Amino acid sequence: MDSYKKLLLANKAFVEEKLQVNPDYFTRQAASQTPEFMWIGCSDSRVPAEDITGTEPGELFVHRNIANLVIHTDFNMLSVLQYAVEVLKVRHVIVCGHYNCGGIRNAMTKHDFGLINKWLRHIKDIYRLYSRELDSIADLQQRMDKLVEINVTEQVHNLAETSIIQKAWHNENRPYIHGWVYDLRSGHLKETAMMKPGSKLEDIYTFEFEEDASGGKPWGWISPRAPLFGEDSRLRMIELPVKPVVFQRVNGLQALTRCRTGNRAPVERPPASGERVHHDRLLRVRGERGVGVRIAVEIR
Repeated sequence: MDSYKKLLLANKAFVEEKLQVNPDYFTRQAASQTPEFMWIGCSDSRVPAEDITGTEPGELFVHRNIANLVIHTDFNMLSVLQYAVEVLKVRHVIVCGHYNCGGIRNAMTKHDFGLINKWLRHIKDIYRLYSRELDSIADLQQRMDKLVEINVTEQVHNLAETSIIQKAWHNENRPYIHGWVYDLRSGHLKETAMMKPGSKLEDIYTFEFEEDASGGKPWGWISPRAPLFGEDSRLRMIELPVKPVVFQRVNGLQALTRCRTGNRAPVERPPASGERVHHDRLLRVRGERGVGVRIAVEIR
């Protein structure tokens, strides 16, 4: 049997197995995706993102390239990043490298690999920046492992230096950026770096974003994954400036039960589009876990 036909047979077995457990499995998968995580990993076939993290289809939005690089001229990676952050609203972006990475190993040599030299050059530049530390490691395997870890940390910073990430930090206080290394020899993941929303960057890499005349952020999105909601979906509060606001649109709203005015009297209905509402700093929203609650608010 041709080797590729084995893959097709394995697919049939996969479908049968899933349907036996859950007859609606593929119907639900086809409806939509709401991943909480974006994964930027290496193309290495030994590092399957879903398998090593125990996640199901629909939970990871995955981009892979040689040596898990974040390059600011790579429109493929940037397009995936923008979609993940601005459309899918992921809460975490993970850069995952791995020990015994061929890209890292080959970048440490003087060998001519042809076209891929251009890609590996980015790793060579990282080596140059950390050459004193790396050259002090006599054992070649340990030196390569160290470069794998340094490379992941550098890519985490490269992510934070994109306008895509900084705009999401500015407007929505997300996503967190994580740097992990997968150990092929043990199967374990190791956390090497993490940047929270709003982390301090070198000034030259920091973007400034326009705000409206009132000094407030022009749009604020509230979703079930925002800090507004806890695991039990109980009522949470979000603080807004003491100014009139105009509700531009209310999408997928489960129940807007409190819009407190100066006397803290509840408003029992959602504001209409364009309706001006005065409030005393607190806007309360009740939503059921897993239900999309988005309220676009323009400060006037």
